Amino acid sequence: MKVSEKAWPKFDGTGDLGSFLSKMEYLMHITDMPHCERAPQLVQLLKGRAFTWLQHLPNWIGLQYDEIVTALQKEYGAMKTRDLARLENLKCGNDITKFNDEFNKIGQGCRDILSEDA
Repeated sequence: MKVSEKAWPKFDGTGDLGSFLSKMEYLMHITDMPHCERAPQLVQLLKGRAFTWLQHLPNWIGLQYDEIVTALQKEYGAMKTRDLARLENLKCGNDITKFNDEFNKIGQGCRDILSEDA
């Protein structure tokens, strides 16, 4: 079965990773995509910050499909995506104390976002 190029989901690091992976794997299944074509297809579907992140992984060009999926889940799991979006949308306003409290509350859930090397 052939699937339109527009039907394939894209992932830029800000949406729901689980939904992206589910739809992508469903389309791979119904098109009988050979396993050797899955990693290149997944890389093609990554956009923006997700693709930039992938390019910074060691030997990213040689990663297998399952390795890319595992790395994506580690980097863009539901909790991290939600907390990063909250940090990006946080506005200071007139109350710096309220801003600091909210920043610290979000930050407690984001401790593992940065590697210890950072």
